[in-house]
Amino acid sequence: MAFVTPLFLAFDEADMPVPQGRGVYLNAELPTGVDHALWRSVLTCLQPWRDRYLRLSGAGYNVEKERDDSAAGYDFALVLVGKHRAETLANIMAANRLVRPGGPVIIGGPKRAGAASLKKLLAQK
Repeated sequence: MAFVTPLFLAFDEADMPVPQGRGVYLNAELPTGVDHALWRSVLTCLQPWRDRYLRLSGAGYNVEKERDDSAAGYDFALVLVGKHRAETLANIMAANRLVRPGGPVIIGGPKRAGAASLKKLLAQK
């Protein structure tokens, strides 16, 4: 199996169906090992960092530098866990505002970024 960006691993292994509809991807990085044609057609990527923005844009993704909370109503959200817990928690809260009521917010990332401890923290809420 080729390396797959951790957030997308569950979809790659068919543990989770690919969400239907329009999605927003917070703390977006260009995913590896995925079907870009599928994801490009459904995701709006939010990424203020220029290097990541350019990689996503160059791969054909719709990328925005800033979050527009008036654009709420996405069918689902993906949140990539980052190194900074406060930023990740802010992205999770933003994802909840951007997704229509009842829409899934899918959170994932590498263990080295603190995904396991974040999972424990969110399980307590």
